[in-house]
Amino acid sequence: MKFAIYIATRYLFAKKSRNAINVISAVSVAGVAVGTMALIIVLSVFNGLEDMINRIFTVFDPDLKITAVEGKVFTPDSSKIIRLSQTDGIEAFSLTLEENSLLKYGDRQYIATIKGVDENYSRVTGVENTITEGEFRLRSKGGRPETVVGTGVADYLGLNINFITHLHIYVPRRNASVNLDPENAFNDRYILPSGIFQIEHEFDSKYYFVPLDFARELLEYNFEISSIDIRLNNKTPLVEVQKKVKEIFGKNFLVQNRYEQKEIFYKVMRSERLAIFIILTLILLIASFNIIGSLTMLIIEKEKDIRILQSLGADNTLIRKIFLLEGWLISVIGALGGIISGFIICILQQKYGFLKLQSETLIMNSYPVVVKLKDFIAVPATVLIIGFLAAWYPVRYLSKKYLSDDSYTSRHRKLLTATTRFSVIIVLSAILSASCSKSGDRVKRNEIIPRNDFVNLLTDLYISDGLLSYPPVKNHFLERDSILNYIDVIKAHGYTKEDVDRTISYYFTRNPKKLEKIFDLVIARLSEIEARMEAEEMAGYDTGLWNLRPVFTIPSDGAHNKIWFTIPVKDTGTYTFTFDAIVYPDDQSIDLKTNIFFWRADSTKEGYRVYWEPSYYICDGENHSYKVSNKLTDPTITHISGWLIDHEPQIGNWNKHVKISLIKLIKEPVE
Repeated sequence: MKFAIYIATRYLFAKKSRNAINVISAVSVAGVAVGTMALIIVLSVFNGLEDMINRIFTVFDPDLKITAVEGKVFTPDSSKIIRLSQTDGIEAFSLTLEENSLLKYGDRQYIATIKGVDENYSRVTGVENTITEGEFRLRSKGGRPETVVGTGVADYLGLNINFITHLHIYVPRRNASVNLDPENAFNDRYILPSGIFQIEHEFDSKYYFVPLDFARELLEYNFEISSIDIRLNNKTPLVEVQKKVKEIFGKNFLVQNRYEQKEIFYKVMRSERLAIFIILTLILLIASFNIIGSLTMLIIEKEKDIRILQSLGADNTLIRKIFLLEGWLISVIGALGGIISGFIICILQQKYGFLKLQSETLIMNSYPVVVKLKDFIAVPATVLIIGFLAAWYPVRYLSKKYLSDDSYTSRHRKLLTATTRFSVIIVLSAILSASCSKSGDRVKRNEIIPRNDFVNLLTDLYISDGLLSYPPVKNHFLERDSILNYIDVIKAHGYTKEDVDRTISYYFTRNPKKLEKIFDLVIARLSEIEARMEAEEMAGYDTGLWNLRPVFTIPSDGAHNKIWFTIPVKDTGTYTFTFDAIVYPDDQSIDLKTNIFFWRADSTKEGYRVYWEPSYYICDGENHSYKVSNKLTDPTITHISGWLIDHEPQIGNWNKHVKISLIKLIKEPVE
């Protein structure tokens, strides 16, 4: 894993041959960072808003509230009240009575909710701490009832507690019949305001508090109440106390906690939070498409490096892991950058409040921000999952083109076999030279093989090793010690095995990076030789009517496992396919053959087909020439289609290893 991370890190930060890859990678990191930062900031703002709203509701709403299931009021049972006062976890409770009313102050009128409360109400809620003018006093020193009104009510009525003007309250008579005389339809009382509270606009513009007995008298009630507000201590869990209270009052009463009292509001707020999270996650997902593009281009660019890693013994799992880790590193770096920048912005907003709220009715003038650990767990987890999927996609599909689970492509098979075997020889030689001869630290620079000569020597050693893996050559030298073949090549360049040992030991112990560059030059030279040989082989080759490339290798050409083709035809005559093919012994396909047919469209999905006689492939690792032909006499035929390689149906996965070259299609006219 450490090696894979090391290579992935090098690939990520190293300068690419195509500058666009660096740019796309940087854009990918920036996109992930911005998306992560946005998620952290938005979730922290929602945390702040939720915390602010909870503090507002905590001031006015009790921990538990008991109301009747049916009806606006109920008469409290004294035995239940006694049991309630003896319940563990309850610190205090208050009896309240609410009803709509009409207020008149001077020439102004306003509809508000009268809330009658007993003397325990200030212990149950925090309204007493929100007084902006006067004090929370519901009775004067002489025992006369007084009222505390909200800021919104006071502002609308122009109420001032320093004036001696009384507040005139009107409420409809409960048992009054229909009467056109308004004086007989309402109960009215005068009361003097003693204070003004400010919580939040919704409460400030709706409520005013009066003594409970005053409200009962005004509303024509004897012992009825609207609710019992309860405050809990922190010693007993809320759920446990709520369950006990429900057992005391039974099914005819609702016992609601603070969340249930404002259930719709909290659900809407959480839905908004979830919706914003999903929207930003989708934006982050779109930004992660850059990772797919960056990783795709990098895999294409690093095809040569993939071959080198394979030649040094890296399996396909390790190579996939390298590119997967690189794609993931983009997400990790972006996530870290986004988390740090988001955290800094949140802290600055908490301290200085740069972003202001455009409202004069709220208790704070800037957006509240609360940083929570769960957000710093959920957001990076989401980002890393998206990053993993964005990295997995190109690695999963593009690796099919450049990797084969069981063998290399036929184009590079001999070269990479030589690389693997010769790498072992080089390492063993270095170990032997380090232990049996003088160490690399004592080898002088003038005692090693010059770099250009060493590159030429290694290139020929690779080529000779590849030739020795070819069966006819291998059988010829089967009885000879294989190391002698390499010594012959070394001598042909005018050097000895000891010279090679000293050179490798020198680079291996003093400058391994330079040795790596030398091997890069060798691989590059071998690739040039192979490309030149293939170009010379195909130069001037006429493919006739064949409209695809003349050479296919499987499994490297993953999209052409059966080599599907469709070629338009115009005239009747004899059509002939010729090609060369090598089916390697490790190919596990059953009855490998051609599957070609003449075709024209008809009413069926598959169309009208006239199949050719198949030609079966020979699986012996040798090159064979094939010829398949058929005579076309039907002028309605429009195409020759089919698969140049086909096989019987098989279950599961199996090795495919075929090379087809010199593909040609010619037509001979009808005699």
